Amino acid sequence: MPVSIQIRNLDLSKFNPFSLYSTVLIFQAKICPVIVQLTAFFVLFMGLPAHALNYTFPGFIPLGCSGGNGVYSCGNLSIGLLDTIAVTLPTTITINGALNASAYSSINSGKDASFLTFIVVGETNLGVGLLNYVVNANVITNGTPITVAALAKINGSISTGAGAVNMGNGSIITGSISTTAGIVSIGNTAQVTGDITTAAGGVNVGNNSTIGGLISTTAGVVTIGDSSVVKGTITTRDAAVNVGANSQTGAISITNAGAATVGVNSQVLGFIKTVSGAINVGDGSLINSYIFSSVAGATTLGTNVIVGAGVLSYGALVTGTGTKIGGGAGTTAGALTLGGKSVVAGSTCANGAGAITLNDNSEVLGNIESNAGAITIGAGSKVGGTVTARGAGAVTYGANTQIGTTASSSRCDDVLSVVVKPARKIKSRQWRQIYMR
Repeated sequence: MPVSIQIRNLDLSKFNPFSLYSTVLIFQAKICPVIVQLTAFFVLFMGLPAHALNYTFPGFIPLGCSGGNGVYSCGNLSIGLLDTIAVTLPTTITINGALNASAYSSINSGKDASFLTFIVVGETNLGVGLLNYVVNANVITNGTPITVAALAKINGSISTGAGAVNMGNGSIITGSISTTAGIVSIGNTAQVTGDITTAAGGVNVGNNSTIGGLISTTAGVVTIGDSSVVKGTITTRDAAVNVGANSQTGAISITNAGAATVGVNSQVLGFIKTVSGAINVGDGSLINSYIFSSVAGATTLGTNVIVGAGVLSYGALVTGTGTKIGGGAGTTAGALTLGGKSVVAGSTCANGAGAITLNDNSEVLGNIESNAGAITIGAGSKVGGTVTARGAGAVTYGANTQIGTTASSSRCDDVLSVVVKPARKIKSRQWRQIYMR
């Protein structure tokens, strides 16, 4: 006998998933030819307390907790759905186990994070299971991970030792994050208002996210997703920095070994500096200050890149078409190649044995000097100062080139200096106007 079951007259707009009362669903079972009305009672959230628990330190504190005068200790602490924790004076709670806080709870509401500090021995999970969780507290662990759920908001700072920090998509921390060896992972559309610092851990920032302070690591790779913003400096010692497309960061500094890569149409509001790593800048990007590699590493600039000051690469320097450099351009030990229609506001110099090549319709406002390599000036190019090839290097001129007769005051030993000084956050279109000729 065929059977069909239908749910009838269920108004989902009035469905409250947090109601602790029974919800009645009316089922109509059609068993041909007899119609039987079945009424089923479902109790949501079985096992939850009959009402939310409102804890107060001091006062009504959770089971397993003890202490007083602003100093407490607990075993495992689970803060349930709709529960609250309030403190009446600056309080530190040491949790000798795990801290699990369900969403839609309230912790230290209306007070600053300095009023409440959790020191957690075990794992920490904030906003478990659901969304829009808010806590006003600082959280410290000694080597165990901290997880912040999607869309959760933490008003306070987070610190771990070797433990990782994981922020879900859309989550917010209005404070700083620090670890010694733990990896810091920030989800998409997330926000951290303060600094992110780690000694040996990496830092991964998702797409469309914002970091309000600096990012600093010793040995961990830093990766910034597309369309994200880092308002402070990014610093590593022995690891790479990778910035996605359409992103914006402060200065990038790699103090020992590591490459720096900037995606297309991105902006660095400062310098890019490495000691022994390569530097790669994507098409259409803007570097507000200088680019410098001091001991090893080649530098590659994509098409239509704008650099606010000079570029000095230890290894080879290659630029794409339409590059604009606001200072000089130089290499220590490699060849130097300027793409067509490029502009260098200072002098262009190869201090080692490398050759210098200007592709067609480029312009160098200062001098061009090579220490031992050949110099090639493409057709239709202009040089405001003189062209000098020392040693065995020869000079070749293309058709319709224009070369100055007097040496420019721009010097090869100072190629990083700004010849056309940019305003901070100068727009690409303003640079194009500066260099338009």
